[in-house]
Amino acid sequence: MLKINFCLSLPDKIPPEEARQKIKLLHDFCANRAFSEVGSIQDFEKEAVEFAASVIPEHVFGFKYKLAKEGPEFAIKLAKFPDRDRAPLVWYFEGNVWIPRTVEPDLYIIKYRAFFSAIDEANMIGFQTRVEDEAGFGTGRSIARLISAVKRDKAFLDPRDVLLG
Repeated sequence: MLKINFCLSLPDKIPPEEARQKIKLLHDFCANRAFSEVGSIQDFEKEAVEFAASVIPEHVFGFKYKLAKEGPEFAIKLAKFPDRDRAPLVWYFEGNVWIPRTVEPDLYIIKYRAFFSAIDEANMIGFQTRVEDEAGFGTGRSIARLISAVKRDKAFLDPRDVLLG
């Protein structure tokens, strides 16, 4: 399973209605792409997050989705924190996503690329993004590199064995 870690943020000056509209634009993009399921936009429970101390966000909204029908459900949420205890001074979300090894390689690659197209769309909408992926696809968007990583992952090979072997 190749994990993609990602972060989305918007400037803190953006009012909640505008941030919600940007999430809706991203939601609509994902719903019309190769995502298996995309839930409706919703408000999420405001749970404390640890920074210098526990901080409860002022707003949390987003949507749930599945990249692959056989895979787990994930969420993209935006949270706005009060200005205290080293909480980020932006609308912020950090999460990860992965596709189970049980997904066929061709579909796995389609879903992986679909997620990256959503990240590209988030940038176009106005989000700041940061992405790190275990396949190395995010750097240069090399299909050959992604195929190689998926083959290693499917065979449960340690990349060091492939490189040193």
